[in-house]
Parts: sequence; C-alpha cells; structure tokens
Amino acid sequence: MQYLYHGTKESGIKELKPKEAGHGKKYVYATREPFAVIFINRPGGSLVADWGLGEDGVAYYVEKIDGIFDKNYSNVSGSLYALDESLFFQDDSLDRIEFVSDKTVPVIKEIQIQDLKKYLEELENKGELNIINYKERLNFFPTLDEDSVKDTLELIEKYGKDRILPNIRTYRPDILDEVLRNLDQSGQSRTLTTLMTLSATTKKRRPLAGVFLLYSCPRQTSLILNSLNKN
Repeated sequence: MQYLYHGTKESGIKELKPKEAGHGKKYVYATREPFAVIFINRPGGSLVADWGLGEDGVAYYVEKIDGIFDKNYSNVSGSLYALDESLFFQDDSLDRIEFVSDKTVPVIKEIQIQDLKKYLEELENKGELNIINYKERLNFFPTLDEDSVKDTLELIEKYGKDRILPNIRTYRPDILDEVLRNLDQSGQSRTLTTLMTLSATTKKRRPLAGVFLLYSCPRQTSLILNSLNKN
C-alpha cells in the first residue's frame, strides 16, 4: 500500500472527514511526507515561506522571512497521519502537490513528531527535502522578493481582502503599502488578467534549473556557490 499523509497538531485522530478549506469544496487533504510536515504549523502561510517540487523532483522549503523556519518548527510537536493513497485524487484547481478525497478517510497509522524542525532536517539529510534559508533564497529564486506582492494580490483575489490584509499587517508589513497601492476601491486587484496568468505560473515555480543537482548536501550551498563564482 502506498501512503499519503495529513499533518496536524491534533493527536489521536482515527478518521478524517471532508471539510471546506477556502476552495469552495469539502475535501480531506493529503500530500507527500515533507509537505505534510510543513503544513502542521505554518503561521503566515505562503506570505512567509514557499514550498514545492524542484526540477529534480525533490521537495523544497524556502524562507521569505529571515528565521521563519526556526520560528514555526523548532520545538513544535505534531502528528502525521498515514492514509491510503488509492482513496485520493487530484483536483486540477489545486496545487499539484495536493491530493484530495471527498469521502471520510480512515487513518492507517499516526506518527507523532516531538520536534518538527529536527524531523524536517532529517528529511533533508536523507535527500527528501531541500531547506533554503533566507540568505540563500535569491540564489535559487532570483525573483522571489519581487513576486511577493504579486503572490499576495493573488491571495486577495482568491480569498478577499478582509481575510488577507490582516495577515499582511501581521506577517509582511514590509509589503503592505505596495499591496494597498495595487488595490482599487472595490478591494480587488487592478489587473485580474495578470493575476490569472500569475496563478498558472506560480504553481509551476521552480528553483533555477540544475541548482539542486550541484550538490549532495543542501547545507553546502554557500561553499559551492562561492567556488563557482571564482571560476
């Protein structure tokens, strides 16, 4: 049996029931192990970090805010719930890392995690995840900073300004003024067509081609980049 995983801070769950999570449909959500751990505790969501699959098929997590990885995961506990992959399908309107079921799903087993940071670092050491800290972010995603405002406008378009603006004030006050300048009086973004295009490209965001293939240990990134710059 192949597993998918659902991550949460709640323990002792025996079955997962479909719930509406802002997409207009009631689903049970599941994903691969690294992402399920990331999703256990992510205050600020995509405002403070980004995640996805690299060109090599390995999961990545990149900080948009300095130190957010430690803040969200160090000494934080949670549970992973293993689920039968055959009970899930993919919805084209959702990210490709997400799997869903519109029926109640029984839990096969629970994996309790005492420290999410240590668990994620163990996945990195096994080559299943690349953790990119804030200082290294532009080496992999040169447009990450400038895309933050566009990504935030997409969130407002999707969920509404009343839901998103308070989060921007809390987690990304540095981009608040620019976001507000890009909103019209109705509270929607000025360029819906641009955002629709962005939505399609955001789901396909990848690190610079080949970067993750340059090294076997993600923690050696800066050393390798320095050596490349000397050549």
